[in-house]
Amino acid sequence: MKRLLVTLAVALMALVPATAGLSAEPPPEGGLYETVVRQYLSGQWDPLEELLKARAKEVDALPGAQGADVAYIRQSLAESHPAWWNQIKSGTGKVPFRPTVWGRAVDMTFDPAAKGGVQTTYVGNRAVVTVSWPAADMDNPAHAEHGFSKGELNNLSAFNTLGMAAFWSDLPMASVANLSEDRKTLLIRALEFNANLTGVHLGSPRARHWGLWLYMHSYLGKYAKMPTLNARKAIAAAFLIEVLSNPAKYPSIALPKTLEAENAEEKLALAVHEKIEKGAWTLAEDRAIREAIKALREANPDVLKQGGSVTLPGGLAIDLDPQKDAPLRAKRDAWYKAQFDKTKAG
Repeated sequence: MKRLLVTLAVALMALVPATAGLSAEPPPEGGLYETVVRQYLSGQWDPLEELLKARAKEVDALPGAQGADVAYIRQSLAESHPAWWNQIKSGTGKVPFRPTVWGRAVDMTFDPAAKGGVQTTYVGNRAVVTVSWPAADMDNPAHAEHGFSKGELNNLSAFNTLGMAAFWSDLPMASVANLSEDRKTLLIRALEFNANLTGVHLGSPRARHWGLWLYMHSYLGKYAKMPTLNARKAIAAAFLIEVLSNPAKYPSIALPKTLEAENAEEKLALAVHEKIEKGAWTLAEDRAIREAIKALREANPDVLKQGGSVTLPGGLAIDLDPQKDAPLRAKRDAWYKAQFDKTKAG
């Protein structure tokens, strides 16, 4: 029986500069609805679950738009805080679990003894997946850096890991054995793209905000040689296209006063990420962003089969290989400039 062991460490946070902070301003103190929204936006999953259960009748009686908001929160909570989360957090050792990632349940084992990331053992042609992240930091309220808790940073990292693991589990052994250097690089970039995409979709609102800030921050020149840079830029670009295409949906995300045509994407990303660094967004904005990320995934079910080309909204695209992306980037820059001017004129 052939066995192939593949180990990848998800070291996303090691590349995070210690410069960012985010003040997630909660809604004003108020009644039941305001409390539910506040707990959701701040990622207080356990208190939120307890509140929804203890006051279920009152929650179910919330009228109109408030009821629809809570229905969305319940759905998001079920996806982002399943039962296995607290089981792993308890620190009881190895935990077999079956997370649902992009609508598909995947058998995995959490092993706290592993050094982090994803370990995939192929038994025959079947992938056996082991994942790990610091269980002690799950929902840890202790301060980590610049206004973020250890739990919030861990949240993004954990769901990034699940996204990478789920993508791995779909790959037959033959597709990852004896790879050329070019194919290996493409595989790593595809894994990173799926990890990033999953983290900002399934993570808490705070983790989602941090992830999007981080991916826009990656446009700084000091990251230019990072092999997986465009796996981050793809998420940031889709986010920026969404905001420019639907500015009325994102009143909390301030656009710069002007935008130069040259390197428009880079300049817009850095300008917007500076604006949202210490800002917050509303429940409606968080929902719209989450839906946009889901649409990005649906447009790119397998970037490996797509040769590393990522389909973006608005008929645009980005290639995970920066060397191949130049003509696509030029087209995106022209779109950003035209759409920005149209938005400002409107």
